[in-house]
Amino acid sequence: MRYGALERAVAAQRAQRARLWRNLDTAVRYVRDELGLPRFEVDSHGHAPEAIQRRRPDTAQRQQRAHEAMAHDAWFRAEVAAAMEKADAAQAQWIPHAMVMSQLDARIARLNQSLDTVPLASAP
Repeated sequence: MRYGALERAVAAQRAQRARLWRNLDTAVRYVRDELGLPRFEVDSHGHAPEAIQRRRPDTAQRQQRAHEAMAHDAWFRAEVAAAMEKADAAQAQWIPHAMVMSQLDARIARLNQSLDTVPLASAP
């Protein structure tokens, strides 16, 4: 890359070798936005984007999973916030624990009773 009278290769962040891009738009965004160089020259002589091998072919899938996880996290946090607002509202009605447990015990008893009346299938 040439900027003014200086000419330098852009190196990869963790490796001390020249950075290569498959897409010129990505290279332009990097040099303009990350390096802060609004004007520069590019020598595309010998540029063959298909020759650049992807070192991590699973990157797209990994990023997709990460985006899905972030979207789910945002949804979950919004659900929790809405529930907390509803619980903190003045018109919220709370049911005592003993009443809930009593209703649950009655429901379990009904389910057990209905299971006792269902005939079991005979084994072959």
